[in-house]
Amino acid sequence: MSQKYELKRIPPEEIDFADNNPRGEKPAEIEADPTFEQLKESVWKYGVLVPIVVHRQKSGKTFRLIDGERRLRAALSTKVALIPAHIATNESDLDDLVKAFHIHMLRKQWKPVAQAKALKRIIDALEAKGELANVDDALEELRMQTACSPTRLKSLRRAIKFPEAVLKVVDDGKLNFSYLVQIEESFVEALQHPRIAWDGPYENWAKVRDCVDMLKEVGYGRKDIFIFMVFDHYLSYEEMKAKLDACRRWKVRVIDCRYRPLDQTFDNYIPGSKPQTSADYYIHPNWTDGQVRRFRQCVRRQNIAILLDLPNGRYLSGCETRKI
Repeated sequence: MSQKYELKRIPPEEIDFADNNPRGEKPAEIEADPTFEQLKESVWKYGVLVPIVVHRQKSGKTFRLIDGERRLRAALSTKVALIPAHIATNESDLDDLVKAFHIHMLRKQWKPVAQAKALKRIIDALEAKGELANVDDALEELRMQTACSPTRLKSLRRAIKFPEAVLKVVDDGKLNFSYLVQIEESFVEALQHPRIAWDGPYENWAKVRDCVDMLKEVGYGRKDIFIFMVFDHYLSYEEMKAKLDACRRWKVRVIDCRYRPLDQTFDNYIPGSKPQTSADYYIHPNWTDGQVRRFRQCVRRQNIAILLDLPNGRYLSGCETRKI
């Protein structure tokens, strides 16, 4: 929804600070920053040149700050009588957080840790309102409300899983932000959802089951465990179905990967019921196009059944409409 603003010069004394600085800074941290001294000197000489953003409020002072805390503090410190401000209509705390995040992402003024902390406040506010059913909903909601790309949002979400002490190390320049994100993605998340590779024949089922049991013994839930399988390969469709049925009995999900030779330079496989041939994509001599499609459908339906705890891990027609 578009927002209209009224540009006016207003007394800084009539503005309440927001409860939380969107950068995650405390007043003492702002005062101790050498760049803030430079800002105060600039404001004392020339006034506030870039308008702050506020909105009117019903209680307290006339306005509440959305964006521009440093400029407002500099104006108060230097006794500036009037400062320029964009005045928005009355909004919620969540609207303020989103707007401040949006402004600073566009200006690229925030360090990554400050972006992550601001994003966490937005997510917490959305969760408090009951508007986020899962992570995908969160990312889509934030993508729609901010200028942040989905990839950047994922990186920031990974960063905010670390404690404050670790984020401070990054903020102090002792650890690269991208390394922090990579640690979460490659190690922490990988350990949260372990994958057991089962590329061999069905006769190896006992070894695979032992691996599943071992992971359960150390605390993993069955829904956290995945079995990785390659299909459309040397094992027949019937043998792959037997492996899939074993996973159903163990109540663990499957990650399937369609095989393609390294020297296959094209792959025009199109999901769906429309038939294709080996002229479109690689089909192993042991398989048919129909079997490839049926196997992929079986994997997805079985995963839904296991995730929803359907009887005996069996898929029921229409259950895909339930939220997972």
